[in-house]
Amino acid sequence: PTRYGPGPHHVELAIHFPTTKTNEKITLRLYSLDTMPHTIHTFLTLIDRQHYNRGSFLSLRPHVLVAGPVDMHDVENNRQLEQKMKREGYFPDGALLFNEYSGEFPHVVGTAGFNEEMGGPVFYVNLVDNTVGHGPSDEHEGGGSVGGKAGDPCFGE
Repeated sequence: PTRYGPGPHHVELAIHFPTTKTNEKITLRLYSLDTMPHTIHTFLTLIDRQHYNRGSFLSLRPHVLVAGPVDMHDVENNRQLEQKMKREGYFPDGALLFNEYSGEFPHVVGTAGFNEEMGGPVFYVNLVDNTVGHGPSDEHEGGGSVGGKAGDPCFGE
């Protein structure tokens, strides 16, 4: 059992847009702890420890919106966020100890995932169907990579 209970788990992210003085909220419904225990527990721990507080959505690409404990508009805040991540052991090696991918949760529009190489705390929201680009490659088989990739963990929507 996890300290966060059996779920379902919902996480509300409050977003402040400094250029327009607008505040919005996004709610993520996380997938089952039974299916992706390490990934979901890690994300809940990052939320619980307030690691995303004062962070930002830092990049809008045509296929994903990237978010995390980074502040591209405030150098001092960014330095503090980075120091906190380093103290906690999340930078530069990432938050996940291993990669969990489930074909039950493809990277469709509106889902959230951790990048396979970094493994959090930075995450992204899919703006298009990224099932092929962020899922496992054809060369990946049997839990070991044979020139391919396992696929990014997709943990909520």
